[in-house]
Amino acid sequence: MLPHIQFQIMNSIKKSTKFTPFQLQFRRTPHILSPLTIAYPSASREATSACEIIDCIQIDIVDVKNNLLLAKNTQLVQVNKHRMDSFSYKVGDWIWIDTDNHRCKFKDNTKGRTIKLMPCYDGPFSVTTINPQASTITVWWPTNSRLFPTFHIRHTKSYCDNNNLRYPTHHREPPTPPPA
Repeated sequence: MLPHIQFQIMNSIKKSTKFTPFQLQFRRTPHILSPLTIAYPSASREATSACEIIDCIQIDIVDVKNNLLLAKNTQLVQVNKHRMDSFSYKVGDWIWIDTDNHRCKFKDNTKGRTIKLMPCYDGPFSVTTINPQASTITVWWPTNSRLFPTFHIRHTKSYCDNNNLRYPTHHREPPTPPPA
């Protein structure tokens, strides 16, 4: 079974190179079924010169390099769609932390809650340091926590204080500042 799988992988056209591995390695694609009619020119192996084969291989290598460069540029465009141009946080800002990566703290079933009813964000926490090159921020974190206090900005959300004049029934105490 494994040789059949390997053959199919080697005989499938790769999206990034637009060639099969057989074409790149052996300069031909193997036939799976024998042809019903013979429509090939009657050329012997000796009739094809080595220079012609090398020229064809060099043309294929140039095509592969161009296709890989095109695939790299396409991937770069897709990645850059989700990147931010500016760093929106400053030291002292309050943020929420996404709980997807640290739900173990909320898995404590002593309160009778299930995971899908857990809060999506934890906090708010105060930003203590910023690293724009790595797109990470460090927050003031409670000392009894086992989690590391540095997070990527995609796992954070800005904290917006409640407007008590507009929503008086949703009054929330402001977060306490971290100890100095």
